[in-house]
Amino acid sequence: MKHSDLRANERYGIEKINETFILNEILDDKCVLIKSDLEKFSMCFMVLFGNKYVKVVTDYNLRFVKTLLPYENKDFDYICQLTSKLAGRNTQAA
Repeated sequence: MKHSDLRANERYGIEKINETFILNEILDDKCVLIKSDLEKFSMCFMVLFGNKYVKVVTDYNLRFVKTLLPYENKDFDYICQLTSKLAGRNTQAA
């Protein structure tokens, strides 16, 4: 089992993450950037995966998912930002 799948199972109850889907959501701007860290060569996003909001850490070039992080108290604000962003996109599509 890959590291990212193990973390997804431990932290979110997701058996196997679909990296392609998550990276496509990020590239399609259906996410919220939480943190960009050039020293660690990583970026952290809040993404809606299935019916769960997950914190995803990717490499800086968005080629693969490194791991999933657990929630913190401040993450509720990012979830609200993502919800309003996705709701705006759905309204435009209609």
